[in-house]
Amino acid sequence: MGKKFDASGLRDNRLVAVDEIISPLQFPALRKLLKTNQTVAVASHLHPLWFKLLGPTLPIRAFQTDRDCAKLRNYLDAKGVGYTEDALQMFCRRYRASYVELQCILERAPGQSLDQALHFNQKFDKISISKRREWTPVHPILKFD
Repeated sequence: MGKKFDASGLRDNRLVAVDEIISPLQFPALRKLLKTNQTVAVASHLHPLWFKLLGPTLPIRAFQTDRDCAKLRNYLDAKGVGYTEDALQMFCRRYRASYVELQCILERAPGQSLDQALHFNQKFDKISISKRREWTPVHPILKFD
């Protein structure tokens, strides 16, 4: 996490997706991707203003997808998982609107409502992010014919 990555091998693609930029120190490689590819989609928890440092004239569009609980409401409804609005709001305050954390909590209490799964999680589990010493980012390449 936060390591620099080599973008020189990715050229002339219609779309390059980068999963999780966590530091402005990764911007030089991101700048190379922007110069040598048509479109670059970046997932990041950095504030969108940081990306203006890449170039004030670049056409940058930012979408914050981890702030709106409506997507999780739709997800739970589609999966048939029961929940109260209080439980959903509590989850979003603690973990933001993250599918990953939601799925982790629901997997530990299969067949239960979000309310019950959250109660179980608070009592027995802890979700945290750990930095790994060795981590190599992977850049998926999507080719369109």
